[in-house]
Amino acid sequence: MDITIRKAIKEDADSILKIQKKAFLFQANKYSDYDMPPMVEKKEDVLNEMITSLIFVAIYNDKIIGSIRIRKQEDEAEIRRLAVLDEYQGNGVGNMLMNVAEMQYLHLKRYWLLTGKESYRSISLYKKLGYEIYKEAVHRDYILVYLQKLL
Repeated sequence: MDITIRKAIKEDADSILKIQKKAFLFQANKYSDYDMPPMVEKKEDVLNEMITSLIFVAIYNDKIIGSIRIRKQEDEAEIRRLAVLDEYQGNGVGNMLMNVAEMQYLHLKRYWLLTGKESYRSISLYKKLGYEIYKEAVHRDYILVYLQKLL
């Protein structure tokens, strides 16, 4: 697959939301939480986040098939909303997006992210990339795990 990663532009906002909502529907169903931020986010939210965060998109055959966000906070950065369309999962797209995100702030102390404790595929990907669980927190009726990669 010839996939390219580039910084998102305003015109990508609708595609980013569509992919994100499709990708996170699995999580929403798993945890019966349809009000989680990736599911209720609006176009204006994505556009505003383009100002405060870096957003990247994965493109295949001129179509956006995935996205990721990274927000720098002092000496660390949070990786957020990794989303890849189902039909492209298992082809390294998530790895590519994570690698591009991590290349943005090499001088920081750590990267961190969170996901549901029962999101085994996501956790497996993050662990393969060097992330370790460092904290758990109850959120509504399920548990979130926080993962970090120290630099």
